[in-house]
Amino acid sequence: MSASAEDLQRFHVKLTETPTRGRILVATKDLRPGHLVIANQPFARTLRPSLWDARCFYCFETLKEQGIQSNSIWYCSKRCQQIDYLLNHQVEGPLLVPLRAECTSDDVLSDMILVARTLRRSHSVDSAQAATFEMLNQSHQNATHIDGTKASVPIVSTTQDVEALVYHEPANVEESPVTKVANDVVASGLLGSANVSVNEIVRTLLRFGCNNFAVTSNLLVTIGAAVCPAGAILNHACLPNTAVTWNSNTGAQELRCCRAVQKGEELTHSYTDAAVPTLARRQSLRDNYGFMCECVRCSTTTLLQLAPAFRMELKLAAMAHEAALNQTNGQDEEAKTHLATLVATVTDRCGQPEYQWNLDDCMCGDLLGRPIAPMAEQGKEGSNNQNKTDVVYATRARDLMQASALMQSSVVAKETKDQYNVLNQVDQIYAKWLHPLHLDRLTLANEMLSVALALGDYKNAVKHVRRAVVVYDHVYGTTYYHPMVGLQR
Repeated sequence: MSASAEDLQRFHVKLTETPTRGRILVATKDLRPGHLVIANQPFARTLRPSLWDARCFYCFETLKEQGIQSNSIWYCSKRCQQIDYLLNHQVEGPLLVPLRAECTSDDVLSDMILVARTLRRSHSVDSAQAATFEMLNQSHQNATHIDGTKASVPIVSTTQDVEALVYHEPANVEESPVTKVANDVVASGLLGSANVSVNEIVRTLLRFGCNNFAVTSNLLVTIGAAVCPAGAILNHACLPNTAVTWNSNTGAQELRCCRAVQKGEELTHSYTDAAVPTLARRQSLRDNYGFMCECVRCSTTTLLQLAPAFRMELKLAAMAHEAALNQTNGQDEEAKTHLATLVATVTDRCGQPEYQWNLDDCMCGDLLGRPIAPMAEQGKEGSNNQNKTDVVYATRARDLMQASALMQSSVVAKETKDQYNVLNQVDQIYAKWLHPLHLDRLTLANEMLSVALALGDYKNAVKHVRRAVVVYDHVYGTTYYHPMVGLQR
């Protein structure tokens, strides 16, 4: 990284080497939650194609009533249009419409544009472009002097920083998807006059796979992608001590402490979503980054006590099953026995506030926190002869298949109110069979929040937000200041 030791010291961090973790970033003093660990001006970034008509193509801000259209994209101001013309649009402008028509994948088109921008900048000899980048760097530094110190001035990455990013080469590069994307970049004309080989494009794309960042809005929704070498210096942890945020005024990436950090402690951020079970996180990290995570959360079982609100949810589910059991006449005695056992066990655990639940199992588990198959596989498992002896299992599988069908129908609902009613039916089924910490219930709560807000139903919106916050408190801990928790609160 081109940043000097003095530059890093502004953020109270330093680089050091370790035998097991390689080059790491550590705190040089005790840091409080919210402390700015690194600010990095992206070497290149790009807006997601699906947002080209909703956000400024240069600064990514949401378009106001008055926007400036140029080909298939928009700008929020004349300044953004002029800067982007010098940096990108004079090459990309005529190509965007046909590229969007030919490329059906937002991710692939984003990669094509981002790698072309990165390499055009790396190979540029255009004095006007160089002057523009220098002017932007100066304006960014001036814009971030909010607190009267230099601590918020972003680090400016160089071509050497990008080329120093590590990557993992696939066994057969020629047959790898990145090679096809590299050839498409050459054929597209996005490189302009830059003389770049397919091999260099492939290597850059492989670096992207291990090091790039999603650019998010203030609501933590992905709106683009960026090359930020300084941010990439931090190692991974499934419960990290920093989180990635973005400065909407300067476009700089900012990593801030999400809990207290002691002097000498390594600074980390998460390469994947922490709110998923350990096996899924580790598989994702192995597939995308080439390592098996051995962090504290991955190497130890997370046991926790359930919040009172979620114990009450379980108790209500047990009471509903008990009521159905008492009202059923002529039901198979085996079915009654299985259901009575479920009700008794759930009720017993609800009466034990100190009971320790396995977080990983609960995130994909039934009312008792026992892992069950994903919703899409419920029908397959329900047809298994061994499982037919468990009547409760068969009933649950049938209900969850119904919930899956309802979820699909909600997507095509013509009226927002109808969509909310369908999601409410799904919620009732989930509450009947799934653990309060099950991730499908979290996804549903966030979906219902969005629909409730669209309806102006703020009372129900608050209910869904509160539920999501309780889930995040279990996953991250109540002393962990994760941006997602702050957003929901």
